[in-house]
Parts: sequence; C-alpha cells; structure tokens
Amino acid sequence: MKILDKLKLRAARQLLDWSQSDLTRESGVALSTIAQFESKPDRSLTDKNLNAILAAFYRCGVEITADGVRYINRDIVRYEGQEGFNSFRRDLYQTMRNGGEILVSNVDERDFEKWDGGSKAAEMHFKKMRAIQNLSMKILVKEGDTNFAASSYAQYRWVSQSLYSKGVPLYIYGDKTAVMLFSPDHVKIFVITEPQVTESFKKQFMNIWDEARVAG
Repeated sequence: MKILDKLKLRAARQLLDWSQSDLTRESGVALSTIAQFESKPDRSLTDKNLNAILAAFYRCGVEITADGVRYINRDIVRYEGQEGFNSFRRDLYQTMRNGGEILVSNVDERDFEKWDGGSKAAEMHFKKMRAIQNLSMKILVKEGDTNFAASSYAQYRWVSQSLYSKGVPLYIYGDKTAVMLFSPDHVKIFVITEPQVTESFKKQFMNIWDEARVAG
C-alpha cells in the first residue's frame, strides 16, 4: 500500500483547510508537482518531495501513513519563524472555524502586523476571522495603546503597565494555549493542547478582563 496517493493528499489538505498553494508554501514542493500528482494517476513523487510533503503535514499536526490520514495527538507543538507564524494562523482558523471564544493578552498589534507580512495579508486574515459565525474575541493591551487592528470582530480592554509584558502574548483558543515570544527579528510559538491548562489560563484571563478598562 502506498504511503501517499492523491486521495490521501487531498484528505490531508482538507483536514488543515489547505489549498495546493498552501501545501507548496509549507513544503517547498512546486505547485505544478503537487497539482500533477493529484490529477494524473501515473504521476509519482521523488523521495525528496515525498518526505518534504509528509514533514509539512506532520509539523502542522497531520500524519499520513500507509493506513490513512489522521490528526496527531500532541500535547505541545512548536512553531518558529515566518512559516511557523503562518502555520499558527492557519491552526487558529482551523480550530475556531465553527465559532467559540478567543482570549489574548499582552498584545502589541504591531508584532502581529509585522509577521502577517504586510497590511494586505493581515486584512486577508481579518476577513477570514470576521466570516466565522459565533466567534467571540477579547484582547488585552497596554493602557494607552490605540492600535485596535481586529476591532471589527474583537473587543479590546486596557491593562496597566504593571500587568503588561511586551513581546510575550498569551493566546487561548479552543482547548489550546499558545505562548508567543516576539523579538525584533524572530518569533517562537509554543501551543499547549491540554484542557486543564487552558481552563486555568481562561480563569486568570477573565479575572483581569473584568477589572480592565474598556479601551478607546
């Protein structure tokens, strides 16, 4: 049994809501190679391209084996650099695509704007998030900060300087907690999938939220 055929490839892309272009970006395999593999039954992949595709899916939480395609049950996932930031954004959307609550603290929207790759890419992300039904988002920023980039679908409140830690946002979504580390030229993101941990951080967040001032 082949470890990868066109049906498995399409199924894996569907799990992550990836287009062929998304897979190209994540794996480095040419778009034409992926398109031909999916559309032409006699096409095969080189070992290099096969391994790159399998690694891209695995890095983003999907495993392809000879028996099928499945999500990987991993407690901690690490994303790093530009591609890691892009993968985190996709995981956020995939996790929340059916609605729910997102809680974010210690935010400086300029960090996210930088790694979004410009205003056009950021607006594409905002458009996708606005389209999600039954989505609620609460964001805590430093008192006096008026950069409310996601205000079309999110609420902002101010916290005092003493409670704010620049460059270390906390992102809570679904049953996941993401700790983000922004530096001038790099970003690291650690996503913990553990409901008990996430519930604890939610309670802490809401205690601060209830005391915070409405921003604006």
